[in-house]
Amino acid sequence: MWRKWQVGNRPVTLPRKRGFDRYFGLIDGAGSYFERDPYRTNQKASLGMLDNVDFDPPKQRFYMTNAISDCALDFLEEEKPKTKPFFLYLAYTAPHWSLHALPEDIAKYLGRYMKGWDVLREERFERM
Repeated sequence: MWRKWQVGNRPVTLPRKRGFDRYFGLIDGAGSYFERDPYRTNQKASLGMLDNVDFDPPKQRFYMTNAISDCALDFLEEEKPKTKPFFLYLAYTAPHWSLHALPEDIAKYLGRYMKGWDVLREERFERM
């Protein structure tokens, strides 16, 4: 399982105590997707875990969305040779804060929404 847990951070409420064999993600419900939030320089990434161990993000080039995807892919590779079915729940935290996108992703849409909601809505309706 990889996602935000947001069910409590006491030992008895952690994912591995609630039936999940593996876990990677945030324990708290909100936080930076970067090791350090570029918008609030004193905020570190929210408490994260990899299985039962606190996860300390690398100091450079860390982005939570990519880390969640990478761990999910690693898990799939580990499970590939096995014949027993498994359940992988993969949910991203990124939809909550679009400002937590990578700079290159933000650059792709720079100025795109300057026309205003009404114009964009009409354009989308016409394309449908």
